[in-house]
Amino acid sequence: MDGSAAPLVAVAGAFNAGKSSLVNSLLEREISPVDVLPATPCPIIFQYGANFCARLTVGRQQRELATVRELSVYLRRADRREKLQLVTVTLPQPWMQFCRLMDTPGTDSAAGENGLSPEEIPFEAGQQSYRPQNNAAGKRVPSFWTAVAQAELIVYLFHQRGMDESDRRFLQWLQQERGRKRDISFWINCNLGRPDGTALSATRNALGEIFGREIPLYYLDTMDRSGIRRLKQYLTVELAARALEDQWESLKQLDRLIPGRLKKLPGISGDGDFLLRFWEIHAEAGEILDAVHSREILPAARHQAREALDAYRPAATGGGSPAKAGGELKTVNLTGIKERLLNLIRRLLADPAFKNSGRELRDLLTTVERDDFMVTACGSFSSGKSTFFNALLKEALLPVQDKPTTACITRLHYGEEKTAVLNYDPQITLPLFRPEGQAFQPCLEELRILREWLADPAFIAGLTGTEILRGEKFTCTDPVCLKKALAETAHIFASRYLSPGRDGPVPALARLVSAKRLAAAPSAVRLTFRHTGRETFSLVEPPAANRLRQLLSSAQACRLKTVDIYYPAELLKLATFVDTPGIDSVHGLHRLKSAGWLEKSDLGLVFLHGRHVLAGKTHRKLLDTLAGQLQHLGHGEAADGGSRFFFLVNFADTLNGVEKERVVNHVRRRLAPDTRPGSALPWAQVHLLSARAALEGNDDGAFQRFLRHLEQAILARRGKGVLAGRVARMERLLDERLPDGGGKNNREQYRKELQEIRQMLTMPGGYRRWKTPAPWKTV
Repeated sequence: MDGSAAPLVAVAGAFNAGKSSLVNSLLEREISPVDVLPATPCPIIFQYGANFCARLTVGRQQRELATVRELSVYLRRADRREKLQLVTVTLPQPWMQFCRLMDTPGTDSAAGENGLSPEEIPFEAGQQSYRPQNNAAGKRVPSFWTAVAQAELIVYLFHQRGMDESDRRFLQWLQQERGRKRDISFWINCNLGRPDGTALSATRNALGEIFGREIPLYYLDTMDRSGIRRLKQYLTVELAARALEDQWESLKQLDRLIPGRLKKLPGISGDGDFLLRFWEIHAEAGEILDAVHSREILPAARHQAREALDAYRPAATGGGSPAKAGGELKTVNLTGIKERLLNLIRRLLADPAFKNSGRELRDLLTTVERDDFMVTACGSFSSGKSTFFNALLKEALLPVQDKPTTACITRLHYGEEKTAVLNYDPQITLPLFRPEGQAFQPCLEELRILREWLADPAFIAGLTGTEILRGEKFTCTDPVCLKKALAETAHIFASRYLSPGRDGPVPALARLVSAKRLAAAPSAVRLTFRHTGRETFSLVEPPAANRLRQLLSSAQACRLKTVDIYYPAELLKLATFVDTPGIDSVHGLHRLKSAGWLEKSDLGLVFLHGRHVLAGKTHRKLLDTLAGQLQHLGHGEAADGGSRFFFLVNFADTLNGVEKERVVNHVRRRLAPDTRPGSALPWAQVHLLSARAALEGNDDGAFQRFLRHLEQAILARRGKGVLAGRVARMERLLDERLPDGGGKNNREQYRKELQEIRQMLTMPGGYRRWKTPAPWKTV
C-alpha cells in the first residue's frame, strides 16, 4: 500500500506544546525530535512503508537516511536543519496504513530562527504544493501554516495554561482559511500535573468566539498511554467517517446502476462471463451494504469515542502539604530598621539642641519615609509568579489558575497581622480593539467584561458616568446607548461566516479589520464609579482568604488599581514585593498595568517557564528588552547592573540535567550585549527552581538557595547602599550640632542607637529584640 495517498493528519500548536511527544506516542517510537528548545525545524510527515526511510528535502536536493539515529543526529545539527524544507519518513507502523501524520514547528516560531521565516520558499508533499501567504494583517505566514490548513484532519495542542495570543492569531487565520469545516480537534496537554479546569473553560470560550459555535476541547497527557489510546480511537473513527463520506456519492451512484446490470445478466452467453459479472456485482453490493452498515453505526462510535475523551482526566502529580516549616529563612528586618530611623529622626526634631537643623531633619525624614525598596516580578502569564509568592508566604493566598489570573498590581508588605487593602480605581478605561500589524483586532476579554457588567443592575447602579471614545474625544452616554455602541464595534469584527448578534450584543469575533472600517467606531469605554477609595479586611480567617481569591480572579479585579497585602513572612521584612499581570495576557488592560513596573523597581524577578523559555515572541521580546537595559548600564557597572535582575526559570522539575544546562545557556546568550560568540553576560543571574514544589513542601533546596541570593542582593542594595547612607548622614549631623562639650550624654545616646542600627543591618532577625523607646525628653 502506498502511504503517500493516505489522508493527512496535522499536529499543530505553539512551540513546546508537546506536538512531537504526541506524534512519538502515536508512532510508539521516539523519532520526532523532542527538546526543551525548538527542535522541529520543518514539517515532518510520517507515512506507512515496509521499511524505515527518511527523505530530507533541502532546496531542490533530496537525501535519504536509513536509520532513526541518523535522522536524529541530522535534525539536531543547527547548521544542517536550518536549510531543511521537509522531512518524509516511511515506517512499518500498522496504524499508519490509514493516515499520514505531520509534525510541525511551533505556530509561534519566529522569523530567522529554527530555519523558519515568513519568506520561506515553497515545498511539496505528495501531490500538494505549499506556499507562504499574507494574513489579514498583511504579514507573511510560513508555508507550513498552509500545509496545516489543507490537511484532512487537524489535531491542535495547547499548553496546559490554555490559549495565548499566538494561538489566537493562528486560529483566527485558520478559521478564515477553512471556513465552516469541522475537522479540527483541540486538546490541552496536561503535562504539568492535574489541571484545575480554568484553562479548559477559558479556552473553550475563546474557541467559541473564534469559530462561532461550541467547540469540543479535551484534556490529554502526551505521555499517558490511556490518553493516547483514546486519541487513537477518536482519530480512527473520524478518519473512517471521512473516508466513508468521500466514497458515499460514488457508492450511491453504483447502487443505482446495480438493478440495470442485474437485468442484463440473463442475456450473457457463456457461464464464465456470467459468473464473472455476477460475482463482480455481488462484491460491489456487499461493499455498499457494508458502507450502509458503517454509516448506521458511525454516530454511536463517534459518541462512544467522545464520551471516552470527556471522561479522561490526567493523573495527579506532585503532592505534599504547602510549604513545610523546616529550614525557615531568618533575615534582617529592613522594614523595622527604617521605622527605627524614622523614630530617631522624629525625636531629634523634638530635641531643642537641633532646632537649627529642623529643615535638614525634615528633608531627611521625607527621604527615609519615601525609601520603599521594591522587588517586582514580571513574565508571561502562567509562568509561576503568583505561585512563587504563595511559596514565599507558605500559604496559597494569591489565586493561581492555568488561565491568566493576576488582574492588577499586588504588593506584598511585612505586617504582624494578615491584612488585605483593596485600592479601587475611581475611573477605568477599557480599550475595545488594538493594533495588530497593519490591521486591528478586538479586545475580546474587555468586551466580555463590559457585557457582563452591563447585564448587572447592581453594577449599573454603582456608576456615576459612562463615556465612549470616538476619534480623539470622549462623549457622555448612558448604559443603553453604551450597549448599542459595543454591539456596533463587535459587529465590525464579526466573522463573515457567522450571523452577528446571535447571543446578545457581542457576537463571536474572529477576524482582523482595517483602520478605515474602524474610523467611526467607538474605540474605548470610560467608566466612573460611585464607590471609590479602599476596602480593608483581615485575612486571618479562611473565609476572608477565600473571598480575596475569588475577588482577584473575577471581572471585578479590573476595577482595582492595586492590592496591598500585609503578611508576617520573614522575607517581606527586606522589601516590598510586587506581583504583576502576565505581559502576554489576553487581557489588554492587564498588559497596560504591567508596563513600566519592572523599570521603576529596585530589583526585578523575571519569570520564564522552563518548558516555554524560547516560545513565541513573548519571552524573546522580554529578554531582548532586558538585554538592552543591561547594555545601557555599561560594562563598568556590569556587576551591579547584573544584580538588578534575577532570571528565574520556573518548573525546573520538568527538565532533565542536559535541558537545564541548555536553557540557562540560551537565556544568557539572549541577554548578551552584542552578538559576538562568547559575549554572554557573566553577571546574568539565572536560577532554576520550582515554585510549585516549594509550595507543596517538595523543594530540592533550589528555592531556599535562591531566597538566600535574593536576601544578599537586597542587603547589598538597600542595607549597605541606602539605609547605611542614611545612618552616616545622621552621624555627620550629630557631629555638627552636638560637638564635644554641650549635650555629650545626648550625643552618646544617639550614637549608640545609630551603632545598633548598623549592627542590625548585618544581624538576621536582630530587630526582634528592639522595642520603640518612649518619646525623648530633654533635661
